[in-house]
Amino acid sequence: MKKSLIIPALVLGLGALTFATSKVMADDNTRPFNVRIAERFGLNQDEVGGFMQEMHEERQGEMQARHEERTATLVADGVLTQDQADQLQTRHEGMKAEKEANLDQWRSMSREEKQAQMESHRQENQEWAEENGIDLSLLKSENGFNQNGFGRKGR
Repeated sequence: MKKSLIIPALVLGLGALTFATSKVMADDNTRPFNVRIAERFGLNQDEVGGFMQEMHEERQGEMQARHEERTATLVADGVLTQDQADQLQTRHEGMKAEKEANLDQWRSMSREEKQAQMESHRQENQEWAEENGIDLSLLKSENGFNQNGFGRKGR
């Protein structure tokens, strides 16, 4: 393989891996992944960051499409009502907006704080779903992961 193809292929693969697992940072003193890639391979940091953002947005779009398809199937099969599907969509959009609004706070949390926050959100969502007659296990994908690509089978 030519050297000119190796670096873009490596950046593409690592970028996809990074956004699939969310911007993993070992601790607060670690440089973001895209900066480390740019420095390591002598690339423009803005271009690498832009490329990784594109990959992230593409992945988000694919996940959203799968979520909408799965929800539509559940409605068509009579498992969910259209009202429940609409409530789920509204809840999902609200959670996404909250996540974006609190991103800086999230990044500054310790691992333990993040785990506690995620557990709190999980409990809130479970209570909300029960109040609205929605079985959240129906929304898990066939491979046992939740819609974010993380989680445990049977949870």
